[in-house]
Amino acid sequence: MASDSPSVFVTGCSSGFGLGLAVELARRGWQVLPSMRDPGKRAAFDSSWAEAGLDGSPHILALDVRSPESVRAAAEAVTDRFGGPPDALVHSAGYTTIGFFEDLAAGQARDVVETNLLGAMDVTRVFLPGMRRRGSGRIMVLSSNAVNVPHPMFAPYAATKWGLEGWAEALAMELAPFGVHVLVAQPGAHRSRFSDNLQPALPPGSAYADIFAAVLKPLEWLGTHQRDAAGAVRVMADVLESPRPSFRTRLGPDAIVCAAAARVLPYRARSRILGRFLGLPASPGEVPPAAAR
Repeated sequence: MASDSPSVFVTGCSSGFGLGLAVELARRGWQVLPSMRDPGKRAAFDSSWAEAGLDGSPHILALDVRSPESVRAAAEAVTDRFGGPPDALVHSAGYTTIGFFEDLAAGQARDVVETNLLGAMDVTRVFLPGMRRRGSGRIMVLSSNAVNVPHPMFAPYAATKWGLEGWAEALAMELAPFGVHVLVAQPGAHRSRFSDNLQPALPPGSAYADIFAAVLKPLEWLGTHQRDAAGAVRVMADVLESPRPSFRTRLGPDAIVCAAAARVLPYRARSRILGRFLGLPASPGEVPPAAAR
């Protein structure tokens, strides 16, 4: 498909930033090829597409980033559609569990890592030869405020976001000589359907049951005080279109403040502040504040 418009392939478009960014870039005139694990769950995407005043119903690729066969098939479809690798590749596929690490089955933690981290690596790998030979390309990775502030009850998720940022820093240096830019978008708390995909883990008899119940209350409060994602989506689109984009873009005041705090406050201080807010016991035998009331 030959066109003067830039092309982009976006993973994880059933909800959240992937959906929003795909629609925003299409509105700006990009050739957009969205993907999701199950295109049968495209209702939210189609609704957002129509609300943006875009014509037609776009083709959505089925892509399970955990499956090498699915990744290869998607790469072939993208290359056929655009006549080569996309001008931009956006990694938005991901989900998380909520629960204390000891309560997670090994398979639950592994699936988060395979989806959020290894999936992004595998999808990137299939497009790198073409981008390198062409001498251009942009790869945007969606990270998280989890790299700035501890995320108890989200340990595997936080591990994948730390891993993504470390990988992106190294990859950016490797690809710079070939004109391929790696970009990190680091959002704070925004309203999206990401929370709908949370997989709770609290097995019967869990030693963490009382703490889990206490921590859910401030987490629910946070969930009702998230900002709209539209502004962050526009910023990410601006970064992809910028002639000289920054490597890392923090989205939202919480991400900006927490990143600044991480530079000046040691882990112990940051974890203590967060622990008090969440009601996490800081010492053996301490009763969670919510459980004491």
